[in-house]
Amino acid sequence: MPIKGLSDRGLAFPQIGSIRKGAAKDPAKNQPGADLQYFRIDFDEREVQAIAKFKTLYPDGKPTDINIILPFDDIERVWNPWREAYTAGALYHRCDGDRVNYSINPATGERVVMNWHDASGNEVKCSIQNNADKRYRCKPTGRLMVIVPELERLAYLVVHTTSIHDIGNISDQLSAIREMNGGHIAGIPLILRRRPVSISTPSGADGKRARRVKWLISIEADPEWVAAKIGAMKAAALPVAERLQIAAPLAGSEWTENGEDEEVEDEIGEGEIIEPAAQPCPPKPSPKSPPQTGAAPRKHAIIKTKNFPALVTALQSATDYYNDKSGTADNFHILGAAAKLGYPEIAGENLNHVIDALIQHAKEQTADVPELTPET
Repeated sequence: MPIKGLSDRGLAFPQIGSIRKGAAKDPAKNQPGADLQYFRIDFDEREVQAIAKFKTLYPDGKPTDINIILPFDDIERVWNPWREAYTAGALYHRCDGDRVNYSINPATGERVVMNWHDASGNEVKCSIQNNADKRYRCKPTGRLMVIVPELERLAYLVVHTTSIHDIGNISDQLSAIREMNGGHIAGIPLILRRRPVSISTPSGADGKRARRVKWLISIEADPEWVAAKIGAMKAAALPVAERLQIAAPLAGSEWTENGEDEEVEDEIGEGEIIEPAAQPCPPKPSPKSPPQTGAAPRKHAIIKTKNFPALVTALQSATDYYNDKSGTADNFHILGAAAKLGYPEIAGENLNHVIDALIQHAKEQTADVPELTPET
């Protein structure tokens, strides 16, 4: 059994350092350090190997671009933007700009709000966001947990920012990348960047504003990954007939100078790949035709076409019925369903029929069936 509040808090990796935007705080002035144009990395001093590897990657110690990945698909597990207030270096207030998530009495240390509710179970509204004394206002704070893949560690560094522009950028960019990748963001090669942006800032006590250049944080997907993703999106957006026309090169064929392709076998799941026989192909079965008679039924269909990847692409663009839990096409399922529907062989001649039959089968298996009301 888990210990409440200790062993049931979810998944996490150890933190080995921080990534910051500003210079180190000057103890004499008791104020934040100057804003930098590059990232300042503070490693745990015991992380000797990580420090050495990072110096090899960024020898000048002033990186403006850092390769990162995120370990989880849920943005909330890696990105924490809040409004927070501190006293004597200790957090005493955290809110989302409206409701208070956590609060303690700074004088006594007593918890006033925990998990959005006070001791009476009531939600509490933030009352210090616009405090007359700016020192006691809650301020925007963002923390992004990232993994630097070159360090070869399942350990993260925390990117810190208090800029409302950074917080907006990171929130929007992570959401956009996740949306583009079908709800997944873990493992995508990303680049954490600092870029100069002209923004409007207060210029004095009279309330006037002026534009100044600030080096903000931006997150961009690696260009090679983007190129591959765009190619896949274009292929998926094509009609089925056009996908079939480009499927042969995608399947791994090697094309000779005279335009003839040299067939390359590639095993797919438990399906058996057989070279097409030098004889007329059997008649095209209709999508609803029964299994062929006179032969023992097969558990999985035989693949007799190098256009099989086009079939997989067509199914994935129409339904997720044949995907596994990770969202990858389950070839065992596809080949088994084809055999069950009366297609012991999948060849170029019946490929369109098989695609239509499998899509219809998926619709039938996932359709809602109304419950029958017993007659009275």
